[in-house]
Amino acid sequence: IWWSADHPLERDYSAGLYVTSGGQTVAEVNGPPAPLNGSAQTSAWEPGTLYVEERTLNLPDSLASGAYDLLLSTYYWEEPTPTPAEGHPDGLIPAASFEVKAW
Repeated sequence: IWWSADHPLERDYSAGLYVTSGGQTVAEVNGPPAPLNGSAQTSAWEPGTLYVEERTLNLPDSLASGAYDLLLSTYYWEEPTPTPAEGHPDGLIPAASFEVKAW
């Protein structure tokens, strides 16, 4: 994931990645950003700088074959509801769609 701030941030945000199917979450990982090139505290980020991080999201062994979506959200850690984003008032931003083949 790469991150950037348009302006100084007053709060420290966390991020969530969600794998969903049919509106149901089947896997997720949440927590503060862990950029390879900067602070985990988003309030310390410099506007215009790209911050890069790697996250591991483990899919359950029992996951069925089918189509899945990867959604991203940010949220203030004291209020764990997704922050609305432009074009996504629910705060859930589509990041990718993929197919799983399980046997």
